[in-house]
Amino acid sequence: LTLGEGTRDFRRERVAWLIALRWQAMAGALAAAFFATRVVPGVNAGMVAATSLVGLAYNAFLWHQHRAGKPARGLTAPFTQALADITFLTSFLWASGGLDSPFSAFYLFHVVLVAILSDRSRVVIAVGITVLFAGWLAFTAWVPALQLGQWNPIEPFGLISRLLAFGLTLSGAAYLVGHAMRDIRDREQELEDRKSTRLNSSHHAHL
Repeated sequence: LTLGEGTRDFRRERVAWLIALRWQAMAGALAAAFFATRVVPGVNAGMVAATSLVGLAYNAFLWHQHRAGKPARGLTAPFTQALADITFLTSFLWASGGLDSPFSAFYLFHVVLVAILSDRSRVVIAVGITVLFAGWLAFTAWVPALQLGQWNPIEPFGLISRLLAFGLTLSGAAYLVGHAMRDIRDREQELEDRKSTRLNSSHHAHL
C-alpha cells in the first residue's frame, strides 16, 4: 500500500511518538539522579546518570535519523527501540535496588508498547526478555557482590515513592492504551475518507 498525497504516515508518527516519550523518560531519570541519594541513600546515582546519558544519546541518534526521513529499520525499528528501553529500565533498576524498587512495575509500560506496535510473536519475545531481566535482578538480590544499588528510602519517601510508582503505572498504562485507541480511530477515519473519495471520483467519472 503506497501513501497518497495527504495520507498520514502512521509509522513515522509512531516513531516520533516513541522518541518524544524517551526524551521525557531519560530527562526525568537524569534529574532524579541528582537528588535520589538524598532520599534513597542506596541508589547508585552515577549509574542512573550514566544510563540516562546513554539513553539521551541513543534518542538523539534516532531523532536525527527520523528528521532525515530515513525509514525505521534495524536499530531504529520500533520493536528494537522497545527492547532498548527495556534494557535501559533494567539498568536503572539494577542501580536502585532491583525488584525492591516500586518502579519495577514500569516494565509493564514497555510490554504494552510492544503489544501496541508489534505482532504477537514479538510480544512473546519482549515478555521473555523482560522475565529474563527481572530474573537477573532477582538473582542479584541473592548475591551482594552483584548489587549496584539498594532501595532503602528514608521515610516518608518510601511511602511516597510507592504511591508515585502506583499512580504513574496506572496513568501511564491508561495513556498508552488511549493513544493506541486514538490511532485506531484515526486509521478508521482515514480509510472511510479514502473510500468516500474513491466513490465520489467514480461517481463523477460516470457523469
